[in-house]
Amino acid sequence: MKRKAFWLLFTTMSLLVIFAGPGYNSSSAATINKIITQPGKLNTRVVLETDTALTLARTYYATKAIVLELDHINVTAQPPVETADAQLVTGIQMEKMGPKQARLQIQVREPVPYTVMSSDNRTVIELNRIQRGHGEIPVEPEVQQRLDQSSGSNAFMTKLNVEEKDGQLQFWAKLSGETVSQVFTLEKPLRLVVDVYDAVYEVSASMLAVGKYGLRKVRVAQFQLNSPRTITRMVFDLNEPKYYDLRSDSAEIAVSFFKEQSPLPTAAPPQKPATPPPALVFDPPKTEEAPKVEVNAAGPGPARRDQG
Repeated sequence: MKRKAFWLLFTTMSLLVIFAGPGYNSSSAATINKIITQPGKLNTRVVLETDTALTLARTYYATKAIVLELDHINVTAQPPVETADAQLVTGIQMEKMGPKQARLQIQVREPVPYTVMSSDNRTVIELNRIQRGHGEIPVEPEVQQRLDQSSGSNAFMTKLNVEEKDGQLQFWAKLSGETVSQVFTLEKPLRLVVDVYDAVYEVSASMLAVGKYGLRKVRVAQFQLNSPRTITRMVFDLNEPKYYDLRSDSAEIAVSFFKEQSPLPTAAPPQKPATPPPALVFDPPKTEEAPKVEVNAAGPGPARRDQG
């Protein structure tokens, strides 16, 4: 019970640190200097470059837009947006909602699961694009780099546990060492998949029926063993795309979902301005094609779509 209480407290405090930052005080307000879209093999990232850590009050979906409600932020003009290949993103709009409040909307071609990460003066919104068709799942370059730098030794992963408290549903397991995680999304049914490289699952398989928080069920099993890399696969069957949080270190891995799709308590929405600034709209492709599936012949080897 002590460990559970500590982990829930640690997660809450970590979320506050991520979005408030270690140097946060009542006299400082963040400014978004630049917004960059970064295409990837599996995921699309929207990177917010700021002069200090952002304070995220709430995040959720509004039709085909991811909404981030920001507190204690300076909004003087629409931040410049840099994009080479926006992939899933069709437009980005910043609205001033109050003296130090703003709403950032990221329009997407289709809703997908997403998470928010922060370090130093960067906040990253990672959109997990739905992988369609048949073939193997490629390895993201960043994940490949971490795998190349790791020792390659296997760690043990205990049976998956679940805890619910204060509008948060957390799935966690203990680890005996370092692992590397990669996240992607599959369809029919909609599934958020977390591949944990170099992790040996200590039980044959686990299945948890959920039926709330937008989740149907969760499954965990050994996907592959030393062929050429060991992978434990966690599969979250979703009713709809939504926000989630993933945290992992050498001791534990945890995936959390939120009742209000928000890591912090919901605040009363500020009054909307009479004339919001125009959205920055990216030119959509001429044809709508399913994402191509690449085969990564080097490194640890891409994971297959089966058993998901």
